[in-house]
Amino acid sequence: MSIFGGVDLIVKCYNPVPVGGKFECFDVITHAKSVVWNKKFYDVGSFQISLLKTDLKRNDIVVHGDNCGIVMKIEKSFEGCEVYGYDLKGLTEFRHIYEPKTYAGDAEMIIKTIAQDTLITGKRAIEGLTIADVRLDIQEKMEWLCDNVNVADTLNKLCKEKELNYDITFSETGLLFDVTKGRDMTENTVFSRKFRNIEDMTHTVDNYSTYNVVLSKVQAEDGTITYTEIGDAEGIFRREYATDKDAETVLTEKREIETMRGTANDRLKYGSDWKNGDYVTCMFGDYVTEKQIVEVKEVCEPGNTKIMPIFGDEKENIIKKILRM
Repeated sequence: MSIFGGVDLIVKCYNPVPVGGKFECFDVITHAKSVVWNKKFYDVGSFQISLLKTDLKRNDIVVHGDNCGIVMKIEKSFEGCEVYGYDLKGLTEFRHIYEPKTYAGDAEMIIKTIAQDTLITGKRAIEGLTIADVRLDIQEKMEWLCDNVNVADTLNKLCKEKELNYDITFSETGLLFDVTKGRDMTENTVFSRKFRNIEDMTHTVDNYSTYNVVLSKVQAEDGTITYTEIGDAEGIFRREYATDKDAETVLTEKREIETMRGTANDRLKYGSDWKNGDYVTCMFGDYVTEKQIVEVKEVCEPGNTKIMPIFGDEKENIIKKILRM
């Protein structure tokens, strides 16, 4: 048992297809050298397991505490084995929407309808997978166009826009696809060296891929091409980008990136005081801000577990925004 209330290096291995309504555990690994999980709130996560030897095969399911994933790659050498894979959200990486289709409803309904079409229908159906009922009571209705897109990519984009998370969880009796949203923990959860609840913290402001002037291409009926300029930065501060996409969207995507990351200790309990997707308060010297935890890296080694939250770009806490409405 780790200091974070998790588990040790026990990894259970399951066949990917249930038999008689139940997934079969064919091995229990008790002496892994290390287990690393990268859990992402919006995107597909990943894992890496270091072993002396293994009987795992591609597509097998592995379970380590509350984490579960599908094996994608196995490397064997004289020193041992490395097993790599996606968390179970990675099942959406294997699906594509070819023909244009517009989904309508609230964001949760759209996400689950896309999952219905691509994960549990016809030849695409994954045995043992069910989709939870719509339950978040999101009032805003919308439309979402899917046209020749990877399912993981379109769900990632939709979830980031609406600040929602989808996940696929495992039990021996089945897989469950569901949608959640982050909690507002900004009043109760403060990461700060002052409170001795974080071992280290890094604050990064990245301007490498930032553009503040977008030239949007417009083609007239006679074939003439002109550019419409969005943004008014000048001189040494000007960063230009040309596109045939919506200029405002590009400006949002190419804005300055600010992230914070650190290694948490047991003063704040992972899974209760904070978890992936929560909005929390971060203090770095005199700098105080509210951030959303967008990724959690879990590193488990014999006798040592590190939990590293990664805080995303500063943006309005959607939960507080809803409360003000």
